Amino acid sequence: MSIFFILIFILLLVWFWADSMRAREQLLLVCRRACEQAGAQLLDETVSVSRLWPGRTASGRRRLKRHYSFEITLNGAERRPCSAVMLGHQVEYLSLDLPEGPTIFDACKASVQHIH
Repeated sequence: MSIFFILIFILLLVWFWADSMRAREQLLLVCRRACEQAGAQLLDETVSVSRLWPGRTASGRRRLKRHYSFEITLNGAERRPCSAVMLGHQVEYLSLDLPEGPTIFDACKASVQHIH
């Protein structure tokens, strides 16, 4: 019986890893598009999970909520911290730290909105 539980545990780990990779790839696409639109460069071409917790969609379905952090540059020398939140595989929030102030990227409309 214990082998069964170990197998289930391993399968859950594999599922979690694959799901995390799919979410990360989706976010990378959105980050690249936002950076291109804002005239910035995504540093190291990477995002990293800084927090993970359970969440719910508007319809009440349970999904993993992931908070990511990453860095961009505008001039190649200065690193600027940025963040994003994904609910499942949907980008819920993406914030770029630009000189004109924090900028929220609306992934659905593919537009950048400056916050003043």
